[in-house]
Amino acid sequence: MLGEKTMTASRSPVVHMTRQLRYEDDRLRSAAAECLDHSLDREIRNGTVLIKPNFISRQNAFLSCTHPGLIEAVCAHFSGLGNNVLVGDSPAFGSARNVAAALDLPDRLAPFGARIVELKAGKQAARRNAEGPALAQIPEDVELVVNLPKLKAHKQMGISGATKNLFGLVPGARKAVAHVRHGQSHQAFARMLLDLLPDYPESLSLLDGIRAMEQSGPTDGEPRDCGILAASRNPLALDTAVYLALGLTRKDVPLWQAASERELPGTNPETIAYSGMEPQQLRTDFRMPECLSPVSFHPLRLAKSICKRGLARLRPAG
Repeated sequence: MLGEKTMTASRSPVVHMTRQLRYEDDRLRSAAAECLDHSLDREIRNGTVLIKPNFISRQNAFLSCTHPGLIEAVCAHFSGLGNNVLVGDSPAFGSARNVAAALDLPDRLAPFGARIVELKAGKQAARRNAEGPALAQIPEDVELVVNLPKLKAHKQMGISGATKNLFGLVPGARKAVAHVRHGQSHQAFARMLLDLLPDYPESLSLLDGIRAMEQSGPTDGEPRDCGILAASRNPLALDTAVYLALGLTRKDVPLWQAASERELPGTNPETIAYSGMEPQQLRTDFRMPECLSPVSFHPLRLAKSICKRGLARLRPAG
């Protein structure tokens, strides 16, 4: 489990950061492979890898979701090692297949035999915290989950990165219920996200900060070219490194503040080791939301969202 292997395995979590300015660049595949290779302690060959992008919505998909160019680069890397590659998520609205179609992923991933899957609720999903939502069922043969967060502003949490993107492993309807239960307070929501960390499967996070979303989010912000591509086995350490590159402090980010209060590995900048560039070498301006607002679904809105989700699954992906 991530909580046992990743969060406590080392007192000095390692983050690999590099500058990548464009998606339409031959170097993207090599840059992604560089980040992955420096973050894994062993090659994953002839197995099954689940790539978990941010598929939040078809709305503004090329900015609000993980860019298809990076997803393609990661699929190419693991497919080239003989792995069976799955690309899956559980959007709060709609389906993974419909979001993938909006990103032109079926055609882009076809050469690698990558399969787009829906992460759904299972009968025996892991849950250690009785108050938190249970996770989606991950196929038993998956050796590694590759978390591909999109760097973006977030009206509730200030900013969304690797740790927040793992929340996508909660099935969509349960995700909405969690917003109803915890969304009135960004502090409560941050604590809920941290409580889920021990439940997540073994993972590596590779953050898409090449073109980020600033000022608002998670779907309606403005583009900001940050040129950041970064990876780590510890999502909190990866997020901390990115916060530093953006010039943020703990008071700017409720999740960082809550994780620091628990003294979780990866939240103290002085304990992070870097195998590539360091945050100060990637410093860039970034506009955060002017103020944070609770994001909680009214029960009627929750019922509507569940209905919309069901209808979206019935629509053809094309």
